Amino acid sequence: MNTSIQETTCKSIDLDGFGSTADDAWFDQHTAPIDGEEETGVHPHQATALKAYLKGDSKPSETAAALTKPYNSEKKTDLRGRIEGILEDALFKLPESYIPALVDLLKELSRLPDEEDGKPV
Repeated sequence: MNTSIQETTCKSIDLDGFGSTADDAWFDQHTAPIDGEEETGVHPHQATALKAYLKGDSKPSETAAALTKPYNSEKKTDLRGRIEGILEDALFKLPESYIPALVDLLKELSRLPDEEDGKPV
């Protein structure tokens, strides 16, 4: 039984044909601070990682690692919390062609060990 997981990348920016909404402005809207609150929105490095992934420049495993990379003294679990909003918006507001890549990324994030007990979240 072959249990290897196929790595996918998302090239939908090139394939949509109607000007993807995943442009710089879309990512800026999701980058902290949002409405003047530092704890809302993703950090710039998280937005950059997701943008690169959606362009097809990185794999789900690389992107998940970058999204949860410690930032200052923030815990990994807090970093994951920051990206939930942008991933939810991406699933509902970006072109449908992004969905398979976003689902792959969510699966990869779910495999990362929890900071408290070391088990996948």
